[in-house]
Amino acid sequence: MAALGGSSWVLAHGHSVHFSLHATMATKKLKEVSGTKPEETAATDAAPAAKRLPLKTLRVDDCSASIWGRDQMVRGEMRSFFSVTFERSYKDRDGAWKYTRSFDGDSLGKLVTLCQQASEAIESLRDQVGS
Repeated sequence: MAALGGSSWVLAHGHSVHFSLHATMATKKLKEVSGTKPEETAATDAAPAAKRLPLKTLRVDDCSASIWGRDQMVRGEMRSFFSVTFERSYKDRDGAWKYTRSFDGDSLGKLVTLCQQASEAIESLRDQVGS
């Protein structure tokens, strides 16, 4: 069973995992403008950015955990890092599906289960990439 400590979880197998419930996955692209023609820059700016997708999404009833990955150079070595976002789905009065990052008391047990599953999935992803 997991024990809550702030935004960190200490899992039964001794690993501690830090999850941000309000993580935002935004990437800034730096552009080198020198030497480019204005029409080349405008064409680059007009191209739609590719939507990032999670590596894996886990579900327990109306709650889900999405696992995101990114590679970053650290001290001359490429490293893989993982983060998790949580979401709850519900239907509004008109029957349309909506999504929120707020959770009620009934969702807390589902979040604990998702944290455990996400921890195991990240461990498996780390084994695959060797980091």
